[in-house]
Amino acid sequence: MLFEQRVNNERRVPPIGDEIDLLESDLQARRDAGIQKAKAAVDSDRYRALGVRTALWVTNGEWAKSAEPLTIARRERRAVEFAAEILDKRAKKISKKVEDVEALDARQRHKLRIAIKKLRYACEFFAGIFDNHRQTRERKRLTSILKTLQGRSAR
Repeated sequence: MLFEQRVNNERRVPPIGDEIDLLESDLQARRDAGIQKAKAAVDSDRYRALGVRTALWVTNGEWAKSAEPLTIARRERRAVEFAAEILDKRAKKISKKVEDVEALDARQRHKLRIAIKKLRYACEFFAGIFDNHRQTRERKRLTSILKTLQGRSAR
């Protein structure tokens, strides 16, 4: 059991109802406080200003007007090409390390888990770009593999 007490001679018994009620009450209070804090942040002038600045940058930022060749090339590049390149780079980085995962020390395994997590998050972020049936199926399969791999690299 997740919550248990030791009593006479190491016998284990579940916690009493009052303790569970107290824990549930505390968790609910913390949850409610967190929700109120999040609502206040979204209702703030700072949040609105950030939204306006972001919208202005997206629609009319320097990146959208620059005549610099590199900026033009980046601006005209298809998002699907950019996403595929990012995902490919991250996957190659992981595949090199996974080949001999047993030989990795704790620090290297930790770095591998972080790399796997970054690839998994990138897959989820770019999900809307790869939206045909086959791509969606492959993305879901890859995400599942990455979750498993992330767990195994922790050992």
